[in-house]
Amino acid sequence: MFKRQCLLILLAVFTGLFTFSVSQIVFRNAAVTTDEHAYVMQAYTFSEGRISRPLPPASEFFIHEMMIMDRDVGWLSRYPPGHAIWLIPGVLLGQPRIMVSVAAALSVFIFGNIGFLLQLSPALLPLLLLLSPFFVFMNGTLLSHTSGLPAVALLLFAYIYWKEKDKPLFALVAGLAWSALFINRTFTGLLIAIPFALDAVWDLFRNRNGRVLWATCLFAASSSVGVLAYLMYNNLAVGDPLLPPYLYYEPSDNLGFGPRHLHLFVHTFSLGITYLQENIALLDRWLFGFRGSLLLAVVFALWGWHRRWSLLCLLTVFSVMTGYIFFWFKGIPHVGPVYYFELLPFILLAAGFGVEKVLTLFSSLSPSRKVVTVAGMLVAAFLSLSFMWRQGLHLRTFQAIIGQFQAVVSTPPENSLILVDGFSGMNSVYKGTSYNPEGLTGNPLMVAAGKQQPRVILDLFPDRHAYHLYRKGDKLILDPYTNTDPIVQKFTIIGTGATTGTNEKKSDGTDIRAAHEGSDKPGWLVLGDKRLVVPGRYRLTMDVRVSKNTDRNPAVLEILAGDDSVIIFRATFAEQGDFLPYTAEFAVKNIENIELRIYYGGEGDISFGDIEISEMSK
Repeated sequence: MFKRQCLLILLAVFTGLFTFSVSQIVFRNAAVTTDEHAYVMQAYTFSEGRISRPLPPASEFFIHEMMIMDRDVGWLSRYPPGHAIWLIPGVLLGQPRIMVSVAAALSVFIFGNIGFLLQLSPALLPLLLLLSPFFVFMNGTLLSHTSGLPAVALLLFAYIYWKEKDKPLFALVAGLAWSALFINRTFTGLLIAIPFALDAVWDLFRNRNGRVLWATCLFAASSSVGVLAYLMYNNLAVGDPLLPPYLYYEPSDNLGFGPRHLHLFVHTFSLGITYLQENIALLDRWLFGFRGSLLLAVVFALWGWHRRWSLLCLLTVFSVMTGYIFFWFKGIPHVGPVYYFELLPFILLAAGFGVEKVLTLFSSLSPSRKVVTVAGMLVAAFLSLSFMWRQGLHLRTFQAIIGQFQAVVSTPPENSLILVDGFSGMNSVYKGTSYNPEGLTGNPLMVAAGKQQPRVILDLFPDRHAYHLYRKGDKLILDPYTNTDPIVQKFTIIGTGATTGTNEKKSDGTDIRAAHEGSDKPGWLVLGDKRLVVPGRYRLTMDVRVSKNTDRNPAVLEILAGDDSVIIFRATFAEQGDFLPYTAEFAVKNIENIELRIYYGGEGDISFGDIEISEMSK
């Protein structure tokens, strides 16, 4: 037993070092998706002893597509807390990927002990994991599935130990392992819970005694810890225990069919089936690096069928695969079918029973069959390693610009502010988003250029040294940046919100927004478009046409400032005439958003052209 544990420890250490090397060499220490940013940012937030940070000033510059930025709840990740909690030691050490490698090492160690418990060959299950490109490359990322895997492995180990050894204490461990999974990969946790609950109830039905009942209740009670923790976190994060942060972020991203993701996407059952087919095909390639590897695993699972555990493994695989039919996003294909990652212990254990049967029968085979068997194993191992090599080179190329980006911003000048262009080649990881894992105290402070006028952010952080990061060919250039240009904000009439009126065109083809007496009800012709400005005086310029005097119900123009929408300028259009252009001046006292609104009172005909607000010379 001691020798076996030493072997498993050595394999676990190797796994940790190997996967960390993959994260640095293949993935260039850079993210594959913006999800990874959200986990790391939240880990830093947790390490500060808080659930959310205050909403930053000029938050438009700090937009990140996976982060909630809301006045009521603050600045936090939209994801469950489990993975971010797991990453805390890594962020305190300055390298969160350390914790992913620790998770990989734990997965191998725990999975190996499942084999020991079931009397399989000492290194069989760990080697099956290490020969899976899916396992290797996923653990090169910072995705939450990576810390979900050791939780699943521990759940499976403790559950089997409980049932095989009749040790109720391990029912407690199994429930806590599932709790850790649930607060990390909530939907996956629910889907995995179904076959385990059925198995526990069935076993209780077959062995109706107080000891089994007590252990089953212990399993259920410890599992409820995860549910209670999840509800508590929701309440602390967004003020509602039944509202997960990801649904607070975007309510349409729930399970089921219909409009999803800002109502820009419609999920259907047939599309869910298509996703199922595509992800199974992806797993068939990524499981061991060659097409047919999933089919081969199924053949081994059926041939080596274990009457107690094979069915639970395959039911869990079925539950998760069919469950994700109801989710609108199919995952990212760069490192395999990510939503199936937590299924690896179940697939490989079921297949491992068949491989063990081959190894058991090996000594009784004829010499020729021994040669064929060994050759087959060597070919499978070669195909797996060959796939890893090719895919590693592909991913390293795929990550080239992002890796260069990561290298540039990893060693910034002290107290720097970097304006980042949303340039191409970033593989949708940054695409105009702002990544500041340490909040406003980080160095550098990165902001999304192009969202608003840079003068605003330069005035907001006058003590920081500003730089501009942009792409030139295959290189990223970081240059010092200054900007003293006056702020000019242009409001395109057809691009603003409205509750009345219509978009029209003048004879010269320019756009106007118009309201006509009798056909248009009173309401807002323009509202909702907010722009950031710095303190100073501004001139408003626009073309206005009024068809008749409207003293009783004139059109009203208002400029509002700040989150409280304080009116800082108001004008009425009660007299007939063409004001070409209409100009007005107003003052802004702080760096804040201003919103321009125009209200139509219901009398006469009125039209407005595009509006420009420009900073006046100081």
